[in-house]
Amino acid sequence: MTKNPYIKTYKKALWTAFLLGTVFLFIAYRISSSELPDRRNTSKLTDILIQDIRIERGRRSKTLVFNLKRYPDINFQIGVVALDQTNVDDLITDNKTGDTVTMLLENSEYPK
Repeated sequence: MTKNPYIKTYKKALWTAFLLGTVFLFIAYRISSSELPDRRNTSKLTDILIQDIRIERGRRSKTLVFNLKRYPDINFQIGVVALDQTNVDDLITDNKTGDTVTMLLENSEYPK
């Protein structure tokens, strides 16, 4: 029985690929977890709607817009990315003028 002379090289290549894969998975996890909002970088806002939630349509997209009693000059918007994850019809029919709404806002979007 002859021993393959390249077996040592194959083992080194296998371990190198394993270590590099582990490092890349760790980096990908750190990047994805840093992009998710958490309690430290969000603020909870509870207020009363001063008018019904409305849909504003652009040329290629639509946005939900609503105004709150405490901040009447600010148009709060729910954009395309969040709309894809939201049942828009239920949101509009369930929340009318005078209803209390609660939302979490990222501090980078709406500072305190």
